[in-house]
Amino acid sequence: VEDISAGLSISVVKNAIYKVIRAHSPDELGKNIVVQGGTFYNDAVLRSFEKIAGCEAVRPDIAGIMGAFGAALIAREHYSEGYETTMLSFEKIDTLQSLTRSRLAGLAGAWRAHPYAAPGPAVCMPDAQKRQTTQCAQPDLA
Repeated sequence: VEDISAGLSISVVKNAIYKVIRAHSPDELGKNIVVQGGTFYNDAVLRSFEKIAGCEAVRPDIAGIMGAFGAALIAREHYSEGYETTMLSFEKIDTLQSLTRSRLAGLAGAWRAHPYAAPGPAVCMPDAQKRQTTQCAQPDLA
């Protein structure tokens, strides 16, 4: 189990360095590194990163929510008095309704909707039983 855990941690770190950050080598990262993101709450991931990067990384206590702080700072910078957002209010979010439709694969157009569902936009997601399932939420904007 330890070897599997170590292998997964190394894989996560290498993926982040080479595919997400797109560094050609860990040397491009520098030696003074602060890590962020909830993944770094995992000690094995942090240690794997330090071994691969060849440095001791700093993991703040708030590593998992640093992105949220950054987003809040950017939102504050872009705030302008009197701007009305297109984001739904809490009241309209509370009126969201769920819709689920499904059909057997091969029965084109044979959708069966739940009798209490509201029509609206949908995202198709195939399931393991070769059914196509559509779920969506639509606010009551009236």
